[in-house]
Amino acid sequence: MTDTRFDDLSVEREGLRDVADVVTRSENREKAIKRLSGTNGIINLVRTVDEETVAALPADCRIIARYGVGVDNTA
Repeated sequence: MTDTRFDDLSVEREGLRDVADVVTRSENREKAIKRLSGTNGIINLVRTVDEETVAALPADCRIIARYGVGVDNTA
C-alpha cells in the first residue's frame, strides 16, 4: 500500500493473505518510490501515482489498484 489512513489493516491482510504481504509505505514520496523496486503490485489510497512512480516499479509489476472510488489521483 502506498499510503493509508487506517490504523488497522487486518481486513486487507486477511483478504490478501494467500496472494500478498500487505506492507504500508506511508513515508515521504521519495522513500516510497525507492522502495517500489521489489513490488509486484501496489494499492493506492490518496498518494498520486504519477509517471515517476510507475517508472520506479519493476517490469513484472502486475497491478496498480486504487483503494476507494475514482481515479483522480492517478496521473
